Amino acid sequence: MAKGKTLSSATVWVVPVLLAILIFAMAARTPLDSDMWWHLRAGEVTLTSRQPLLTDIFSSIQAGSQWINHSWLSQVGMYLLFRSGGYLALGAAVAVLATLSMMLVYLQMSGSPLLRAFLLVLGAAVCAPVWTPRPQLVSLVLFAGLAYLLYLYKWRQRNLLWLSVPLFVLWSNLHGGYVLGLLLMGSILVGELLNHGLGFNLENLLSWRSCGKLALWLGLAGLVVVINPNGVAMWTIPFKTIGVNAVQQSIDEWGSPNFHILIQQPMIWLLLATLGAIGLSSRRLDGSDLVSLGLFTYLALLARRNFGPFTDIMV
Repeated sequence: MAKGKTLSSATVWVVPVLLAILIFAMAARTPLDSDMWWHLRAGEVTLTSRQPLLTDIFSSIQAGSQWINHSWLSQVGMYLLFRSGGYLALGAAVAVLATLSMMLVYLQMSGSPLLRAFLLVLGAAVCAPVWTPRPQLVSLVLFAGLAYLLYLYKWRQRNLLWLSVPLFVLWSNLHGGYVLGLLLMGSILVGELLNHGLGFNLENLLSWRSCGKLALWLGLAGLVVVINPNGVAMWTIPFKTIGVNAVQQSIDEWGSPNFHILIQQPMIWLLLATLGAIGLSSRRLDGSDLVSLGLFTYLALLARRNFGPFTDIMV
């Protein structure tokens, strides 16, 4: 009996440690990406001039025009890493960030460590194509961190949502993907309102007061994203990317998944596994689960670059 308890307690920490090592190994590769070069150059210019680069100097057509550089701080970090350690430092940073984002998801999962590890490896296979040396990877970490705060708020009755304010200030200076964080908070809020509207008597139902607090932090998060060199222009980012046909047709990652390609099929595997788990589970799917699952599945089917947030929600 004592031996069984020892093995069980060892599994609790051995499995996540081995899992982190495995994910790190999956993400550790030569840091190559078509956008990496201009991010490095922008970071260099920012450091040299000692002010964020907010003017387009890379395009022959738009040269000199205003540029909403939402990733200026990430670019500085990338350049400093490259200057100090070259490709090895960039590759290591990608692996560390990828591992951190997935382990934050692991903390939100329930079930046995082995089952959680299996699902997370499947999720890692979905995310792997977006593990590249770009500011977008920082967004995945911050998205997972925000999801963890919301998990603590709803499932552990711990209110640390005040941390969302500095998180969004940092996020809006690191990458424009802060929009996904606002959508996540909004989907949880709408889902909880749906729970109340349908009269669901759920164990972890947020009270009306808790919903009000969530709405307050969501509003503050949306306001503080202007605390960066771009100012209120940060609010226009969704309208300059999402729904723009030229972006969807010209940039590969903004296109819908092609499931005839094997590397993109894990997204379907994870979706089917999630739907199967919902059907077999004894726990009722509540509104916040339903809205967030539906929203981020929709976004992932619209654009492959959304595979990361989709995985965080599904797993």
